[in-house]
Amino acid sequence: LFLPGAVDGLNQLFTPQFDALLDPSVWIAAYAQIFFSLSIAFGIMLTYSSYRRRKANLTAPGLVVGFANSSFELLAGLGVFSALGFMAAQQGVPIDELGGLTGVGLSFITFPTIIAAMPGGQFFGALFFGSLLMAGFTSLVSIFEVVLAGIMDKFNVNRVKGTICIGIPTALISMFCFGVTSGLTTLDIVDKWTNEVGIVLSAVLMIVGVIWILRRDEELALHLSAISTFKVGTIWRILVGNISPLILLFIFIQTVLSLLQEGYGGYPQEYLNTAGWGVFAIMVIGSVIFSVIPWRRNPDDFVVWPTYVKGGLK
Repeated sequence: LFLPGAVDGLNQLFTPQFDALLDPSVWIAAYAQIFFSLSIAFGIMLTYSSYRRRKANLTAPGLVVGFANSSFELLAGLGVFSALGFMAAQQGVPIDELGGLTGVGLSFITFPTIIAAMPGGQFFGALFFGSLLMAGFTSLVSIFEVVLAGIMDKFNVNRVKGTICIGIPTALISMFCFGVTSGLTTLDIVDKWTNEVGIVLSAVLMIVGVIWILRRDEELALHLSAISTFKVGTIWRILVGNISPLILLFIFIQTVLSLLQEGYGGYPQEYLNTAGWGVFAIMVIGSVIFSVIPWRRNPDDFVVWPTYVKGGLK
């Protein structure tokens, strides 16, 4: 914050550009970020919530997670844009013309540059990359747990067998994809299609299926409010059941049209078809196959709380 040019970076962060709100790509990027950051529509929240006690406060922890996540991202943004302002001042170029503003460049170009300029840079560099390693590992555990929980429930196997069945094939596939091909390019494309196409589509389908087709919005609202400190009702049902899916559907259509017409990142179309649309198709086909495989145990073999009757809970 006290380095030369840091204030220019903060001005870049906090100076609003209202015309950008009319650009669909801005909203697409924002939704992709918050979906990834909060693990929404990945199945992670569903999996973790299934491990909670039956009678648990749900809405208050949800608010804590949401606001804590956004607050930490704002704090990180202060550091990032301060560093960008410093780097731009050192190179004598506008911030917009700097390289390494996102993704891998942000972690391995921008932050190392600012850490190297700090007193005790080696110590803080070790802390930073140690934290980055831990963040990646915990994210891996979260995503892996979703698949593992599905395998355990679907085929009625224990955690050790499920881990072996998933871990070894995924490790081999990862080493092949990122070892034989250009790893960072493949990662960038798969990440783009997964977050901005697959995850948004997943969210739309879940909302439409649960609320529009099965009409479970009243049941969900009553269940959430049963013993939670923060009650949800009509406004929540309108936001979740109407506004959110319409916005997400618009974003999904805009994203798909943009990718089909303009491509992405200047990569060859053949590569986008393979690493982008090809991987997306594999995920869709895999989810359908996994869904039609018979259960080894009855998925309804559990006690539901609370019991729902039309118009309320008992």
